[in-house]
Amino acid sequence: LSKSRHLNFLDIFITVTIGWCLVPVANFITLHALQSEEGVGLLGFKEYPVVETISNYFKFDACVYIAHFLVIASDAYGFKMLKRINFAYLVSRVGRTLWAMDILKKIKKLCISAFCENYLNAEEMITVYDRITNIFLYFVTAAIIAQILSVNIGIAISSVLSLGGLGTIILSLASKSVAEQLVSGIGLSTSGQFVEGEKIKLGDGTKGRIFKIGVTHVELRLSDETIVRIPNSQIFDQRIVNLSRMHRNQVKQTLRFRYEDIDKMPIVTEEIKAEIMASCPKLIKMNRPFRVHWRGIEKDHLEVVVDCRFNIPPTGTARWDNRQEVLEAICRAVKRCGVEFARPSFSVESDCKVAEER
Repeated sequence: LSKSRHLNFLDIFITVTIGWCLVPVANFITLHALQSEEGVGLLGFKEYPVVETISNYFKFDACVYIAHFLVIASDAYGFKMLKRINFAYLVSRVGRTLWAMDILKKIKKLCISAFCENYLNAEEMITVYDRITNIFLYFVTAAIIAQILSVNIGIAISSVLSLGGLGTIILSLASKSVAEQLVSGIGLSTSGQFVEGEKIKLGDGTKGRIFKIGVTHVELRLSDETIVRIPNSQIFDQRIVNLSRMHRNQVKQTLRFRYEDIDKMPIVTEEIKAEIMASCPKLIKMNRPFRVHWRGIEKDHLEVVVDCRFNIPPTGTARWDNRQEVLEAICRAVKRCGVEFARPSFSVESDCKVAEER
């Protein structure tokens, strides 16, 4: 008997030591004794979490030992409930189920990382897929544990699960809108249309920089520094322009000239075109439109449209600096031709109508 007790205590000592001391000791050895040139030890816990998995297994074994002690102690004091429901066996099955779920989570994340590593927004895709699959994994684990409890204790959980099946329970826990956001989030993540930090423009005119991509929503930082939270389904149904991935920019300006300078319009358009070409080195002269045309004779002015493209992204300070250079070039050409811009004119009749309405 003494020998048997010695063996039991030795087993407990080994289980506790491996469960709670293996990882710290291995980390110490890795960081101080077996450290490689890149700063990652031979065990490489982040890449190969084998040591942590072994440690968790022995922790669950220690819990089973504790459960055995509780059963023996309660039985000695006349409390037969734990022995009748086979409490130690119950803890063992539940603990190993949780341990298996932990292993599946790690394997699942490695598979998701390998699948998404070639995408531009790999980190966002991994996060979204990992969270969604975790929900399914947690539900399956909970169902297995519930079945274990129902068999060993007699709790009528199986009858609850049979009320509508897996689909009914999922629909009862998650509303239609949440499921829609999740599906839209998967679509946005796999499409690779944008990542955090990029500036986009939506079909409804909303323009901003991606602050955060969540499972059910996207946070957009607008130009006034306000953060707008937009549901994934609303973004998924709109046209999206990723301004951060554009490398060209358009500058279009409508000019108004007086009727007195109508004879100078051909010269003015040529001068404006030549001045822009000389002043703006980023101007695209080939394969893209570059137009300066007299396009209309309106009631109170002559209309000239300047339309040109540049090898400059449509975001940031460079875009506005370039637009200013174009406007300055237009002003220099207009002054050189000796013409003036037409001022907006208002009829007396329209002014009277406005006054009467007020």
